[in-house]
Amino acid sequence: MSAQPVILLAPPKAEPRFEPDPDQIASKRLWAAFMIALDVDTLVSILDGKPVPAWNLDATVLRRALRGGPLPDPDSWFRVRHGHLDAVAEAGPLVSRDTR
Repeated sequence: MSAQPVILLAPPKAEPRFEPDPDQIASKRLWAAFMIALDVDTLVSILDGKPVPAWNLDATVLRRALRGGPLPDPDSWFRVRHGHLDAVAEAGPLVSRDTR
């Protein structure tokens, strides 16, 4: 009986970690803020990190920002955070029913 050769497998190589460019992150958040704000004053407040009236936010985009969660009361004030803007940027552009 002959001995079977033993094949040693090398451990899998670690994938290089993707580090996003800070300028790219900032531009995506800016785009998301443009999408969610209904006027320039609201946009400036979002970028300054201030709470804004919920009625001044686009409901469809806000639902994306909340990842499908319940919308805030329209009469309340809402602080749009980086996580909300990142969620909008990850979802990508809105598709109009006219362009489908």
